[in-house]
Amino acid sequence: MNRAFAVALMVGCAVVATAADDNSDPIRKKLDAAKAKFEEGKKAARAKAKEYFDQQEAKARDKGDKKRVDQIKDERRAFDENMVFTGNVPVSLKTAVEAPQKALEAAFATAVKEYTRTKKDDLATAVEQEWKEWKEVKDKEAVQVKDKEAVQVDQDKNPFTPLFNGKDLTGWGVSWGGENGTWKVVEGAIQGEGKNANWCHLAAGEARFADFHLKMEVFRNPSCEAGVLIRNEGTNQYSISLRDGTVARLNGNTDKKVQSPANEWYIFDIIARGNKITTYINARKCANAVDDGNAFLSGRMALRVTGEGSVVRIRKIEIMNLGPATPPAKK
Repeated sequence: MNRAFAVALMVGCAVVATAADDNSDPIRKKLDAAKAKFEEGKKAARAKAKEYFDQQEAKARDKGDKKRVDQIKDERRAFDENMVFTGNVPVSLKTAVEAPQKALEAAFATAVKEYTRTKKDDLATAVEQEWKEWKEVKDKEAVQVKDKEAVQVDQDKNPFTPLFNGKDLTGWGVSWGGENGTWKVVEGAIQGEGKNANWCHLAAGEARFADFHLKMEVFRNPSCEAGVLIRNEGTNQYSISLRDGTVARLNGNTDKKVQSPANEWYIFDIIARGNKITTYINARKCANAVDDGNAFLSGRMALRVTGEGSVVRIRKIEIMNLGPATPPAKK
């Protein structure tokens, strides 16, 4: 159960508690018992899922299949966040996760029906609101899963090409703002450090990228301000924050920003198709930005860092070509 649903249940319980005493309300007792059973079922399902992911990851490591190991890590992360599976898992495991949720949803519906039958409309309304909040949380989770599956489909269609060899900056070069920071390889990762309030850029050579999926493994310190420039030509480009995934000066950034964790590695995805740019942090959508002016459809790519004390590391950066940029048809 995520934090939002936990809050929803607490609010619903508080509302109902003001209208009835649990000791004298058998309907509320049954609903509370269903919630307790849901918690037990959720805990058991998480234990089974952990065992499954541990076994699958161990098998992949034994085979030396790094791609599969990374995929399992992504699936595990998605499950830990939303308690849903983004890959194929045994039916028994899926049932172990879905059964407690279905039972709890049925318990809500039964409580509403019973309160309505006994003409306790205020309690029926309170439980309906509690159920509505539960459904809203589940709907949001479903959208996140759909987004994650879209990323996975792209990954399965076409292999990624690494842009960093893990040893040195071959193919990379400080293109502008070299006096504002430094870029070097530290412990197998590209490390950027800011010196002042201006940007220091490290370009991925002179290659031009149009429609693509960029995947990175990033680590930043708490004060870090870093980003990625895409489709750069001269002063024209899109600037994307590695802190929250927002695309500068474009509409479509999420209202509630998803913050990347500090002092730990996280996965950062950018998918650029035509005039649409979508970003993800650990498979959670950050932005779904659209350039109605259809301005920049191809160009160079660069990493950027700014600010004294800013430190960012990228230990893995790879790209998958999604074909030529295709602007929307004119109306």
